[in-house]
Amino acid sequence: MNIQEFIDSIENEIPTIKSGSLQASSIFREVAGWDSLASLMFLSMLDTDFHVDVSPHELKDCLTIQDLFNFIESKRTN
Repeated sequence: MNIQEFIDSIENEIPTIKSGSLQASSIFREVAGWDSLASLMFLSMLDTDFHVDVSPHELKDCLTIQDLFNFIESKRTN
């Protein structure tokens, strides 16, 4: 998976995120439509689509979409 596929997955799976609104450098907590429900949907997407179990606490050090991607990729390879 590459960063654009990751972004596409987020935009397709979370209906409150407008398609084309995310970039690798986007601060995900500041993206329009990223709320507590979007966060839960994101965690569910990681589990079902990427087979990665992540707690909200584990994401506290992530700031951008790129940070999320790097973190998820590190979890997938371990």
